[in-house]
Amino acid sequence: MSTAEKPQILILDDEKNIVFVIQAMLEKAGYNVVALNDSGIAIEKITSGSLGNLATVITDLHMPGPSGMDILQHCQKHIPETPVVIITAYGSVEAAVSALKRGAFDFITKPFDQTELLMVVEKAVGTYARRVKEPRPISEEPVQGEPKLTVESMVGN
Repeated sequence: MSTAEKPQILILDDEKNIVFVIQAMLEKAGYNVVALNDSGIAIEKITSGSLGNLATVITDLHMPGPSGMDILQHCQKHIPETPVVIITAYGSVEAAVSALKRGAFDFITKPFDQTELLMVVEKAVGTYARRVKEPRPISEEPVQGEPKLTVESMVGN
């Protein structure tokens, strides 16, 4: 499998050791990994599209600068098909519920079990694959130059 065919995962955490461990685990599992320690740079790269197609984003909840919740909101705006997994050392039921209500794919507390994280990433990548393959709903307005689809135009009289 070439690098272009491997799903790409963004890891974002201000703790370099955490990034290193997750990166090594995911690369061993066959993923292409982009690792960042600065959430401001991550937002710039997501906005510019310079990271390419991200199959999943894994972000720490508490970081200097934009937080994991800010990253989640930014991803929903710019790459809505990409699941976002939030990890944190400050896990609480309230934080998990809040993240999931806001659209996080999953919420994992540190220290995390590597097998658990890998299973969550596999599910997230599968969700991403389904989202990008699903046909978009037919809009009410036709694309310029195409006739509007109606039941009458699809069913013979």
